[in-house]
Order: sequence, then structure tokens, then C-alpha cells
Amino acid sequence: MNVGTIGFEGCKISCIIGNNEDERINPQDIFIDLKVIYDFSKAAEEDCFEDAICYAALADTVKDLAIKKQYKLLETLACDIIDTLMTNFKLSWVFVKIKKPGAIHFAQCSFVELERGKRA
Repeated sequence: MNVGTIGFEGCKISCIIGNNEDERINPQDIFIDLKVIYDFSKAAEEDCFEDAICYAALADTVKDLAIKKQYKLLETLACDIIDTLMTNFKLSWVFVKIKKPGAIHFAQCSFVELERGKRA
């Protein structure tokens, strides 16, 4: 068994997110880090893309959620990301960190981290 972690860091998404009036009108950049655990034994053994989880598919799913739903809270986006990925990709563990630069003028960014599931 080859259970491991895959993911990406710093996925930049421009979307409507926030509760303030200007945030509901003007897109902002958020940055998402994602980690998932899965058994990539078959993919590694066969060196077969079809047996692997595609990083781009994970990123596209995250991006689509952020853009289409126009969330008010990073917390809600984080929960929806995990729910969607666990369902669509049949994952047992997911970690997501969402960073929002500019939310606090005297901080580099605000952020939310969430993980769910069982580590193998």
C-alpha cells in the first residue's frame, strides 16, 4: 500500500468573497493550499494517469466552487471544498487553507484552515 499526500499550494483565484458591500461587487484574490491523502499504489505501479487523482481536476473543482457560489465566509467555502472533494474524488482525508490578503490592512492575510477525515 502506498498511501501518500498530494495537493497544491498558492492556487490564486479571483472571486467575489466577503460580507462588506464592496466585497460583494469587486472580485478579490484568495490563495488556496490543498492536501489530500489517497492510496496511489495502482497509479504508481502502472505509471498510469487514469489511476491517479489529477491535481488540475482538484484545482478546477476548488476554483469553480469559489467563483460560482460567491461566498460571504471563508469558513463556508472551506467546508464546501472539503465536502465536494471527498464526495467527487472519494477521499478519506482533506486539508484546505484559504488565505485572503487585504482583509486586515495591517496583516499579510487572514486565513481559515480546515481538515476532515481519517489519515491512513
